Amino acid sequence: MNNRSRNKRPFKNCKWLKMWKMTNEEEETYSPIPLDFTKRLTTYRDNVPTNSTPLYGDGEDIEDAISEGPGSLQIGIHHLEDLERVDVYNETANTDNAVISTGEEIPPYFCVALAAEKRNGMLNLRKFFKVTFAKHEESVNQQESGGISYSMTTLNGTYSKNTRLGIKSVRVEVDPSSPSGQSFIRNWYNNPEFVGYKVEVTSDVKVDGVSVSGRNIEKNNTITISALATGGDAPYTYTYEVANYLDPNNPGTYEPVAGNTYTPDEEAILWFRITATDSSGESAVAYHNVIVNF
Repeated sequence: MNNRSRNKRPFKNCKWLKMWKMTNEEEETYSPIPLDFTKRLTTYRDNVPTNSTPLYGDGEDIEDAISEGPGSLQIGIHHLEDLERVDVYNETANTDNAVISTGEEIPPYFCVALAAEKRNGMLNLRKFFKVTFAKHEESVNQQESGGISYSMTTLNGTYSKNTRLGIKSVRVEVDPSSPSGQSFIRNWYNNPEFVGYKVEVTSDVKVDGVSVSGRNIEKNNTITISALATGGDAPYTYTYEVANYLDPNNPGTYEPVAGNTYTPDEEAILWFRITATDSSGESAVAYHNVIVNF
């Protein structure tokens, strides 16, 4: 494992920010519905070294990183509303929704998940457990965005250990254009306790030699898919599925393909999912994408 310090400078290309309130500190469970600050997120910074180890098995070379100890976290959010202050600082509100602070409340714990986009299009995903934001410690700065000045509030907080999941988990280099990356991102933001997984390889079957007749084609042209399985116990059976990530009604939803040919009748970004199963029932999956021209 490698020890290295992360995020000495704040990221300014943050994409998403969600927080879950802790509902049971003893069991460390979080509310199912997060607070969403995505549209007003600007920067974040944390300053704790982490232990990192590469993960393999799900088609990507990525990492899980766990913080070595508690740390501090700064998150830039502009236009923090009064009722959001009630949630973040555990303050109270009167009938006019005006915040009333007695200085005696204990801020709730949060799980904080955010993403920053890298220049190569990959996403860095971060998750911080048991974060508390100190009351009345936000700082206001003038920032320029598109020629318009606005006030930015920085939430200053600390995070500590989650006994079941570690202190902080980080998933880096997730490809948002790949099916496995999209699945991972959905899990990351749908479940506050989801921090990643190592895929256990229980099958000797491998799918090699996947190809399609054209990667960039015109609509109404037939696509032929081929694959070659190895390992396990021959003979093999193959199933083919396709998902259109441009479909406004069902983006990324896989549907079966009859045989091994498919004829798109509209513009699309297609992902084919090929499953090979050997005679003993063990299987493996591979993916391949095709762009259908506009």
